[in-house]
Amino acid sequence: MNKTLLAVLALVSASSHAGVTLYEHSYFSGSAKYVTDGEMIDEVKKQNVFDNDALSSIKVEAGSCVVLFQNAGYSSTAKYFSAGEYSDLAQYGFDNQTTSLQVFKHHRCDSEIMNHFYGDRDYQALSFTLPPSGFHRDLGQGNWNTVKNRVYHANDYISSVKVGVGSCVTMYEHNHFQGRSIKFGTNVSDLVPRNFNDIASSVLVTEGSCSN
Repeated sequence: MNKTLLAVLALVSASSHAGVTLYEHSYFSGSAKYVTDGEMIDEVKKQNVFDNDALSSIKVEAGSCVVLFQNAGYSSTAKYFSAGEYSDLAQYGFDNQTTSLQVFKHHRCDSEIMNHFYGDRDYQALSFTLPPSGFHRDLGQGNWNTVKNRVYHANDYISSVKVGVGSCVTMYEHNHFQGRSIKFGTNVSDLVPRNFNDIASSVLVTEGSCSN
């Protein structure tokens, strides 16, 4: 294999993999963990690297978007970080605040590309958020949110959805994407008229348009 081909393959390989390095302290010090694109961590302390609310700096590789959430289960205040080095998250009002996070490849990194699921109609009571495409969840599993040491799941709870730009959301009646389903590519302020209020037990997000 010639050197030119090897160089091209190396370049392709480098561009197809990306992610973020998390650091316990500011200026990239203390304990560290690398998280690749496509990973969602519903509670940081489960990784056995550092505790919840103990993240102070990050390095985001080219092509990646990193979303840091204040609470477990992607259900609260979020900060978005595209490629770059962020040596002190205090400058962004998010030092020692992260409890859950999501990492994915996308040319945008903001709230409008995300899919937001709510416990009440008219986009009230945010339950959780999912990235633009290729992500799925069983809503009765994982740590979605913890209040006073009690874990709250999103199973049979969703009443409205804001669909991210370029996404298609499919919701299923049962776990593991089984049973009756509903699909939509635009915001739904009330699932009652669609006979799917407080019914969803699993969710799949794909890229591209879909019929309502």
